[in-house]
Amino acid sequence: MRSSAVVRSRLWLALPTIVTAICLSACDGSESSIAPFGHESWSLGEPTVRIGSVDDPEYAFQSVVALAMSPNGILHSLHRGEATIRQWSQEGRPAGVLGGKGEGPGEFDTPGSLGFFGDTLWVMDRRAYRVSYFNQDGTFLGSVTPRVDMSRDPDNPNASVPRPSRPLRDGTVYGVAPAWSDAVARGQLSEAKHVHMDAGGEHLGTVWVQPYRPSDILALLRETGGTFGSQPFADNPLFQISSEGFLLVLDRRVFDGSGSPAIRLIKIAITGDTLLSKVLPYTPEPLSRTKIDSATHAQAEGMFEFMQRGSPDLSLEKLEADLREATYSPDYMPAVRSMMTAQDGSIWLQRFSPAEEGLEWWVLDPDGQPLATATTPEEFQVLLITQEAVWGIETDEFDVNYIVRYDLLRS
Repeated sequence: MRSSAVVRSRLWLALPTIVTAICLSACDGSESSIAPFGHESWSLGEPTVRIGSVDDPEYAFQSVVALAMSPNGILHSLHRGEATIRQWSQEGRPAGVLGGKGEGPGEFDTPGSLGFFGDTLWVMDRRAYRVSYFNQDGTFLGSVTPRVDMSRDPDNPNASVPRPSRPLRDGTVYGVAPAWSDAVARGQLSEAKHVHMDAGGEHLGTVWVQPYRPSDILALLRETGGTFGSQPFADNPLFQISSEGFLLVLDRRVFDGSGSPAIRLIKIAITGDTLLSKVLPYTPEPLSRTKIDSATHAQAEGMFEFMQRGSPDLSLEKLEADLREATYSPDYMPAVRSMMTAQDGSIWLQRFSPAEEGLEWWVLDPDGQPLATATTPEEFQVLLITQEAVWGIETDEFDVNYIVRYDLLRS
């Protein structure tokens, strides 16, 4: 069954890091409050492109990790399992394949992210800590491999030193220290460093200190080790790194019943200085026991087969009870589930609670000012937002990924 660019007459229905409270003691930016959202209402039209197939080798692919658009309008999809980057025309037709599993020039081990600096494509290999560069026609231009220090932090035996995370436009690299779930859950690791490093891996300075708390990890601990996952009602801060070298941090700690409910958007320079601090007020929604039970039951069903392999006597009821005890359950729902940055620099915050139809987003301009409230289909995973469209992934009943384009309709 071949499937490429398809225009449908109906609407396709549609959904790394653990961080906590913000540490900005070395920063001195300005702070201001802004009005709630709702100035404009944006939505998606009908899907205009749908790429994927079950059996056509030109269109069949493994799961999509990320999407990026080149200046000449070629869509690039990253497939970690294949270790490839696939290229597609705006109409959804195959336009080339980059990479492949290996250690040679232009090959990848475990590619994790990609983007463009002007007309140059960069691909970050998360396991090899190697950045590969290609021009728009797919020609391999070269690679950079910063030295990776795999040792523990001398100031904290439970922490590791930062490792390359993504390249920056000026040739330097952003580094993040890995956070081990066991150490976080046991309270042995309370912070990790984000650093600026040169192309060789030498540290140029600390950008941000990322704090942790044990409840940020869903943990079923044993005497040694344990089973770990994501909290269903996580409110640890979110962050994104821009190619220009600044860090966006969203402090989304849940309302605790005192003061005025709000989240805070913070922009931090590569030097560690605060460039922007915006307060976004919102109306909190109580977290009901029904929602907690529903989330716990879904997690238990998803984990049960795996958990029973190591514990044959484990029952679904026992697993569900253990997960309920380990689940972080604040009095109110967190305001925001995820954060994305569009190609034009606008900031999209996905609401934790869905809208009446689909998922709701708060949209900010690059300076943190409210632009609109947007709605996307519930089962549509947004991966790329351009000026005219929203691209992402939909999964069919056979767990096959399809890359889908929706027109962005602005009021």
